[in-house]
Amino acid sequence: MKISNLPKVAIDFINGYKDAKMYPKQRLPRVIQFPINDICNSKCQMCNIWQQKREYEVTPDKIREILNNDLYRKVKAVGINGGEPTLRKDIGEVTEAVATSLPNLNSISLITNAIIEKKVIAAIKTMGEVCNQNDVHLGVMVSLDGVGDVHDRVRGRKGNFESAVNVLEFLKNSSDIVSNYKIGCTIIKENVFGIEDLLQWCIDNDVYGRFRLGVPHQRLYSNDGREAFDLNHEEKFHIANFLDYLRKHYETDESRRFFYKSLRDQIIYRKPRAAGCDWKNRGVTLTSKGELAYCAVQSRVLGDSKSEDSNKLYWENSDHLEDIVNNECTT
Repeated sequence: MKISNLPKVAIDFINGYKDAKMYPKQRLPRVIQFPINDICNSKCQMCNIWQQKREYEVTPDKIREILNNDLYRKVKAVGINGGEPTLRKDIGEVTEAVATSLPNLNSISLITNAIIEKKVIAAIKTMGEVCNQNDVHLGVMVSLDGVGDVHDRVRGRKGNFESAVNVLEFLKNSSDIVSNYKIGCTIIKENVFGIEDLLQWCIDNDVYGRFRLGVPHQRLYSNDGREAFDLNHEEKFHIANFLDYLRKHYETDESRRFFYKSLRDQIIYRKPRAAGCDWKNRGVTLTSKGELAYCAVQSRVLGDSKSEDSNKLYWENSDHLEDIVNNECTT
């Protein structure tokens, strides 16, 4: 059968591989992770971005230039994060640049610490209006790592739990501009025995929660052997039981259930990671300076997308991606 006679979805799948080496099976990116700044107003135990000083941040005009590239023609989702992305005064223009430059874009998601609630709510309203105008869905994740003082200790900001709850209350009543919202909890030593309380809070307040394990992370400047990640056996066992509860009694999404099982097996049985990852073969990261990387956790900067061809950078550095997949992804 000729390729031209195949269904469009099959043609797109084949074309996604046409420039790739046999391994890793690179495809045209469907997802972009985009930290739009590298500063933050929290002092999280698992992150050192708050110690960074504001430097060059890629402008909306440069974002348009970067995204006007064949590499991004199949991108469906962009995650805007930071740092704390709502600290950018031009977040509306950044959102517009993203929404108008990607022909197949379906959704934009925002991750926020919700510390300055009025500023965060204003940013969400602006982003929502832009997304509505461009027929793009907006999702918001509010970082919440525990109930009350537990969250404030993890984030290093007293009163952050209250401001996060206020932003969530706003989101509950904003279905006209926000397609979905959730909380994201990062589990570290500080909050490991408070995660059940947070889950119960989510259930009681009808807020969907997602949970992940805090790990050393080069983009967060936390590859320094800090105590926050140094879990003992009791703490690991506690997390594993909690993950089992999530997948058996709380989570309804099958892919997320599988992720929780994979994470449990990594923590307790030291099994290799079984859950998938977009950044193995179909996702990229744009840094706040406009640089291109594969994943944010392990990839080196491939080059400067403001002055170099993203398409060329993505395909010609596949040896580096193969090295990450073979030596890092399983852990």
